[in-house]
Order: sequence, then structure tokens, then C-alpha cells
Amino acid sequence: MKNLHQIKYLYIPARGVITKGRPILSDILPSPKMPYSAVHLLHITASAMAQSKHPLADVICNYAEERSIPYDIYSKTFYDPGLGVEAEVSGMNLLVGGRRFMEQKLVRIDALQQQAEALCGSGKTILYIAAENTVAGIIAFTDSLKEGIETLVENLHRQGVTVVLLSDDHSLSAKNMAEFAGIERFTAELTPQEARGHMQRYRTENSRIAAISPSGDFAESFTDADFLFNTLEEFIEELGILGRQILHGKNWFTDL
Repeated sequence: MKNLHQIKYLYIPARGVITKGRPILSDILPSPKMPYSAVHLLHITASAMAQSKHPLADVICNYAEERSIPYDIYSKTFYDPGLGVEAEVSGMNLLVGGRRFMEQKLVRIDALQQQAEALCGSGKTILYIAAENTVAGIIAFTDSLKEGIETLVENLHRQGVTVVLLSDDHSLSAKNMAEFAGIERFTAELTPQEARGHMQRYRTENSRIAAISPSGDFAESFTDADFLFNTLEEFIEELGILGRQILHGKNWFTDL
């Protein structure tokens, strides 16, 4: 690959690279200050998400369907990529999204801060739900982490390649994933536009950027990379013999 030796940064998304990309709904936590059961919280969240393009919408709706919990598929919905969903469900305004989205909408989430930090600290992804600008609960998701990713990251570091994790997750969730993979540099709670700007700042004439293309909201954010790959496996395969040396911790040039 031309200019391979100039690669200084490899940008990766969390979902599908550090994790297997198969999120599972793991927790439903209604706010103690709202009169909602877990079932009702799931009902209104699925109703808000059903017509959206949020990457976790299908996970939520499938979870509700598997438990025969009905939801409204005709809700008015607006999706702000990388932030959250605003919807009208049965005449009620609902917000579903991360911490930044709630702050942007002036929703106080401190009543659930302790629970949120515990979930994110264990590596889970969370979504806040707010009804009429009052936080109503949290829904959390877990995804299996890929085995062997930490060895690959360590070997890339030995070659002078800095692996950078870009995420729209809570900072504690991103930190947990980065630590698992041995990634020292990460930025969390990004919008797609911010992710693209972050990548552009590190490009120089003598320093090339490679990236693993994410799916969903961030798909367009990584297209400015000098070398773009669909998967981490494709990146290694494209490197050929050099990629195999990275897998085994050999030096790109002195061991040739």
C-alpha cells in the first residue's frame, strides 16, 4: 500500500470494532420521581424510536415485541444524528438520547446520575428518556467485546501508530472500552460533525490517517481518512505481510 509507512493514526469507532456490534438491551430504570413502571417506560421509548433512524431503535422495538409490549408506530419523530430523538407520543413530548442531548434540551438528569455512572462505568451504553422535559428513566445496552483487540492495539502502538477511539457514548462508557482495548486516546460524546473535525485536525502532509468505517450516524464522518476500511480485519488483510507482522508484534521494517 502506497504511503503505508506514513500512517500515524488509526481512527476506530467503538461499535463493531471494539465490540461485536450486536447490542442487547440490558437495563430499564424508571426515575423514582416519575410514576412510570419499566413496562410503561419501554412502551413510550419504543413509540418514540419506532420511526427514527437511531442506531438503537431496532434493539428497543424488538425487545418490546419479544415481550408483547405494544407501542405506537405513528408517532411524530425528529432525529438529531449523534444526539437523540424528539417525538410526540399520544400528545406527550418525549426526548430519548445521551447526556449532551438532555443538557441541550435543558432537562435535569442529576436524579439518575449515580445509576448512569454505574452503568457507564461497566461499559454499557445508556439512553435517557425525558417526558415533558422531566427525566423519566434510563435504558441501557451491553455489547460483547471482541477478543484479541488489546493485542492488536498494543502491536500497532509498537509500530508508531496511535489508535484513536471516537464515540458518541457517555465518556465513562468510552473510557471503559478504551481501557479494555489498551487505547490511550479517545474522545466521547461526539456528534458526527465533531468526529469529522477531530480527524481533520490530525492530518498533515507527512502524516497519513487510516480509519475503520463505522455504520450509522458516523458513516460519513470518517470518509476524510487517507485510507478507509470497512472492518479491522480488512485493514489487516490489506496490509498483507505487514498486517500479519502487526498481529504477531513484529516490526514493520526491521523484521522484513
